[in-house]
Amino acid sequence: MKYGSKSKILLAAIVCATVAVTSFAQTGEVYSLNVVGFQKVSALASGGLVLSSTPFDRDAANLDNVLGTNGIAASTLGLADNCLMYDKYTQSYLIYWLFSHTNPSLNRHWRSASGLATNVNLLPGQGFWFRNRASSDATLVMAGDVVDVGAVTNLIVPGLQMMSYPFSTSIRMTDMNLTNGVAGTTLGLADNIMIYVPTNQSFNIYWLFSHTNPALNRKWRSSAGLATNVFVQPGQGFWYRSR
Repeated sequence: MKYGSKSKILLAAIVCATVAVTSFAQTGEVYSLNVVGFQKVSALASGGLVLSSTPFDRDAANLDNVLGTNGIAASTLGLADNCLMYDKYTQSYLIYWLFSHTNPSLNRHWRSASGLATNVNLLPGQGFWFRNRASSDATLVMAGDVVDVGAVTNLIVPGLQMMSYPFSTSIRMTDMNLTNGVAGTTLGLADNIMIYVPTNQSFNIYWLFSHTNPALNRKWRSSAGLATNVFVQPGQGFWYRSR
């Protein structure tokens, strides 16, 4: 998967009993791999959470390389920086922490309860939580190769999944064309997109609206109205709930 700037998204959803295949496509420039970029993501101090993503491609995409190893390390996950990934198939979390150990081969590497996270990758199109244990705000620097392909595919399964727009540019939520799911008159009946606001540790929730008026039908909205000016940023993850 390769990712780049000045991109717009086209979504094709193929519903096959229980799974939808999504294709995130860019219609702008397609760059070669010698073009690199970076994106800064802020994580609040003292256990603050940010729902993040990496909008770049890189050969070594494991946690050590994407998140780095200079944060708060500890022997237990409750004291160290955390990365929380969501398994959409089991609808449960996979939790990793920056490990502190006297053995240099184990010290300052990301791990889970089952061992070092050597083969756990963070790829464009995924979302993940990062928890910062430092007493001051931390900055994650996501870096890698700018896109050299035009499309990225993903799967949307029934239930929750953490996703991201996999290109290194901001985009209006309404321009992602995520409109082939289940629409409803209320958020409890329709597909949802949930965008996390780290400054107040809360969510803005949108749903795919069903209405007899074509100007409103199958548009994303919140309780305040249509989500015409809501942007998804590079380096930002979001939840998608498929009904």
